[in-house]
Amino acid sequence: MNRRPLELAIGQSCQDRCVFCSDVPDIEVVVPAEQLRARMIEARALGATAVEFSGLEPTLRADFVDLVREARHLGYQRIQVITNGRRFADREFARAAVQAGLNSVLVSIHGDSAALEASIVGTEQSWTEKRAGIENLQAAFLATRISSKHHAFAILETNVVVTSANVDHLDPVVSFLAGLGIARINLYAARPFGWGNRNFDAAIPPIAAAGTAAVAAARRARKMGTPAFVCDFPPCVLGDGADLAGSPEDKEVIAVLKSGKEQRLEGLTKKAIHKTKGAPCETCAVEPACEGVYREYVRRRGWSEIRAIPRA
Repeated sequence: MNRRPLELAIGQSCQDRCVFCSDVPDIEVVVPAEQLRARMIEARALGATAVEFSGLEPTLRADFVDLVREARHLGYQRIQVITNGRRFADREFARAAVQAGLNSVLVSIHGDSAALEASIVGTEQSWTEKRAGIENLQAAFLATRISSKHHAFAILETNVVVTSANVDHLDPVVSFLAGLGIARINLYAARPFGWGNRNFDAAIPPIAAAGTAAVAAARRARKMGTPAFVCDFPPCVLGDGADLAGSPEDKEVIAVLKSGKEQRLEGLTKKAIHKTKGAPCETCAVEPACEGVYREYVRRRGWSEIRAIPRA
């Protein structure tokens, strides 16, 4: 039985204009609800017990709560959304989504202030709404956990993308998030795709400096009692932080492209196909387990930051 999580990219709209966005949210595609329900039924029949809603900002769909409710009706145990969190600033929307069955939320938030967040996501009100959304979700989880076994293990996590704007401010960012009671913080390397490529210098900091900063921030968060992980960085830039590396999840991803055609992103979801290895990798102790460095990154900045990890 296939028990990989199912990720459904359910839309192409977003209120933010993140400098690092791996997509370019300039063409909106609305995936028919019937199409999404069919895929959930199909995956559930194969044994999937987790479904994730993604696709720029999935909560902008008018039927988002209905899709969550349908997933619960089908028997999915983990129902997750990857979101900027802004719609959850509406307390009633947060309550309705959680009552419908939403029990896992990943909020993308990248600053500890409105000014820093705006410099990354392009909108002044984003940070205030995200913070309110986090608080509303926490309250909704607490209220529902008391009365529903489905929410016994509800979790609220955050994704922080390390950009040129926040790379020198990660310690206060994770301190802020830990202070909010976040269950887990994931610090991600920015990817040179879409707007991340178009805005390369503003979006992508030097990879070695970013890795060092992410490790230090993750350690700080852990000292404060919040689990934190560093994701999608090559091991060679993490120094003594290899123990903090988050493992990618094996899942089935189904997306609807801007053409409106559905695509199962099996092999395409393996980020390694967008990465490459160079001379420093040839003598590196972790080369067999490493995906490499994004091709576009080394095309622009070369291999000077990459240092082989010595073999024993």
